[in-house]
Amino acid sequence: MKLSRSHGMSPLLAVGVFVLVIVAAVGGYYVATSSSATSTVTSVTTLTGPQTTVTSIATTTATSTSTSTSTSIATTTATSIATTTTTATTTATSTSTSIATTTVTPSNEIVPLRVFAAASFGSALQSIQSGYQLNNSVSLIYNFASSGSLETQIAQGSPDDVFLSADAANNQKLQTASLLANNDTYQTLIYNYIQVYVAANNPKNITDLASLLNPGVRIAIGAPASVPAGAYTLQVWNNVQSKWGNSSSPDFKSATYANYTKNMMTHVVSQNTDVETAITQVLTGATDAAFGYVSDGVANAAQLHAIVIPSDVNVQAVYTVSAIKTTAHLTQANAFIGYLLSPQGQAFLKKWGFTPLASASIVPIPSLNLTLTGAKGTSLVLHASDISALQSSTGNGGLKTKAGVISNVGTYVGVPIMTLINMVGVISTGQSVNVTGSDGYTIHYTYAQVTGQGYNTYSSTGTPVNATQPLILLVAYGFNGAPLGTSASGGTGPLRTVLVGPQGLLTDGNLWVKWVVSIQVLNSP
Repeated sequence: MKLSRSHGMSPLLAVGVFVLVIVAAVGGYYVATSSSATSTVTSVTTLTGPQTTVTSIATTTATSTSTSTSTSIATTTATSIATTTTTATTTATSTSTSIATTTVTPSNEIVPLRVFAAASFGSALQSIQSGYQLNNSVSLIYNFASSGSLETQIAQGSPDDVFLSADAANNQKLQTASLLANNDTYQTLIYNYIQVYVAANNPKNITDLASLLNPGVRIAIGAPASVPAGAYTLQVWNNVQSKWGNSSSPDFKSATYANYTKNMMTHVVSQNTDVETAITQVLTGATDAAFGYVSDGVANAAQLHAIVIPSDVNVQAVYTVSAIKTTAHLTQANAFIGYLLSPQGQAFLKKWGFTPLASASIVPIPSLNLTLTGAKGTSLVLHASDISALQSSTGNGGLKTKAGVISNVGTYVGVPIMTLINMVGVISTGQSVNVTGSDGYTIHYTYAQVTGQGYNTYSSTGTPVNATQPLILLVAYGFNGAPLGTSASGGTGPLRTVLVGPQGLLTDGNLWVKWVVSIQVLNSP
């Protein structure tokens, strides 16, 4: 069919009204005027086909209406409506109407920022909510629960922007699943320590870790399988048993502590879904004592009496923070994380009983050369100053030899091997890592092992147990607050691979490489 336009027909009729819309902002609200414009075009068209010719008259009318409105959160909406009607002499009529709406978000809109945070952050974060919101144009929406529960929620798709965990393991799970933003990374945020709480009047006269074993004492803890505070508590008990209750230990105190972990469990009457609930058990009189964090005592100082756990058996809780990959507000999420990590944010958290990063002991690193080689051949040599500049992690662990000897139990500080690998590329399923010491001893770690899984794990007594959370393969440079001994002095450093975690489980000693000098990613399992 051929389309031709006839000439000498009715003239073009056009009517136009120009519109000026003026919007002014007054006292946080917007005042707007609206008007409309209409134009009409009439033409004659002739359609010529093989067997017939049809002449039609087409009239097009376009009407646009512009409206500007706003509320106190400043939302501007523009709506346009266009209608076209075509009528032919064949009496056929077709009408088409389209409506388009566009919402423009002003720069001062309040952005909802969802923050999933360990229950122990509750009082602290709630106290800054109004001030931070006012100064940053965000609405902080908190979800407080145990770190394990929050990790599960995020992994199952619950929308979240920021995750504050009371340990590293739960952020590591999300990292392994590629659910974290900022190149799948998380950061150490703050530290905490375990403490015992009893009622202010202390009716059972509990004064130390030994008196918790007195007849009739009821204890509340966080569930160790899902609550970091519970896992840290078990590690404290294991430390007490191995150091104070082991007659061969230089720190031996009394046979009272010989089976401390088992005996303490007989007094546990409440394993709770988060640490705050465990503390509540003491406040309500349901239990006589509870294990929580130092920070838990700040909000309830008038109602609780704290029993300090000695540092040689206590555990440093390493809190971590991350932005979630699915966030629609990464800029605001990173800004909130940046505030918490800033000197101002760290000072604020300190007031609530947390230990700032700057307050942690800094372990000096002896002279060293560490060669990193990626799967594609990228190579990098790190020196002591380079290692010191990297974000460190802290965890508890120890080893068990093939002969059954337990040793090197304590707190390690170092750099996760995954952090080092990421400096020369990435590691994927199907790849693996060789770690070599200066004496030539090499251990081959599978991908699962690099991500903290696939290890034999043991209790403090050497009994096989299952790890409830992934371990961290750490390239350590510090042990119990001091540098690892150098090979020249018969030590194990300056670098050594160790396996640590909040449970402080033991692992096979042959997987701990001394005097590490090389880490290489392989393109094979």
